[in-house]
Amino acid sequence: VTLKCKVLAGESLFYPPEPSEEAKGGRRLEVTIVSTRHLPKMDTIGSCDPFCVVEFEGQEEQTSVVKNSYSADWQESFSFGVRDVGQGVGGLRVRLLDWDRVGSNDEIGEAGLEGELMSRIVRADVGWEGECTLEVSREGKAVVGQDKKRTVVTLKCKVLAGESLFYPPEPSEEAKGGRRLEVTIVSTRHLPKMDTIGSCDPFCVVEFEGQEEQTSVVKNSYSADWQESFSFGVRDVGQGVGGLRVRLLDWDRVGSNDEIGEAGLEGELMSRIVRADVGWEGECTLEVSREGKAVVGQDKKRTVVTLKCKV
Repeated sequence: VTLKCKVLAGESLFYPPEPSEEAKGGRRLEVTIVSTRHLPKMDTIGSCDPFCVVEFEGQEEQTSVVKNSYSADWQESFSFGVRDVGQGVGGLRVRLLDWDRVGSNDEIGEAGLEGELMSRIVRADVGWEGECTLEVSREGKAVVGQDKKRTVVTLKCKVLAGESLFYPPEPSEEAKGGRRLEVTIVSTRHLPKMDTIGSCDPFCVVEFEGQEEQTSVVKNSYSADWQESFSFGVRDVGQGVGGLRVRLLDWDRVGSNDEIGEAGLEGELMSRIVRADVGWEGECTLEVSREGKAVVGQDKKRTVVTLKCKV
């Protein structure tokens, strides 16, 4: 009998450099589902209609379905929020399923990265990224494809800055009295198709402390650059403030405008911002969601809006 042995890379080569012990605060992790290979035959007629469900930190995302194939190339990215990387995180789970037109989808198997590794990844330097290929298993056994090779899924992870980097310096306990906050709606990117004829006609409505302002409408585009500023009054910054809400809408010539989604900054962060030193300013990019789910644009990337705040 003749056999071959080949040494393959394991998860250890996916390890980022040793993280700083001082790493803490919010981060975002971008997970890209790159591809899957060596899928098993799942359908009586045809081959397999694969898609992935990605689960991390209580958030669940799903790729598109690739029809009738034993492999799939997605290159679809999802962003997951981590409130405090210093507290560690749980594992990342990728479920691989076969889509069915009628009835429930069939489970092919799953792969994942353990919490210990994920905790190290989210504490890596902002900008770090790595790629790994994982074997898919089901009930403890490796899934074997139609070509008699083990089914695998390839993914990438990239560490992104979180809202914590938008935090102003620790405010003075003596900060009180009236202030004004200038909010600039900079841009939006990766918009979804909203119109039967054309693409999207986006505009933003900004709500803060009972005041509402609106940007201009950008016609027939999947992105918009506004750079439009609005001034909001705060009676007494020492009393704290509520959250800031940005609603993203699609303008319609006839009938009501369509809601694309919304983004915002929580009251705790806004209370800190309005108590910062006069002249402080910061910029952040926020993901847009609707009914608890991220809005995905025509280019299959998550819709985002960028804004600036200045005290």
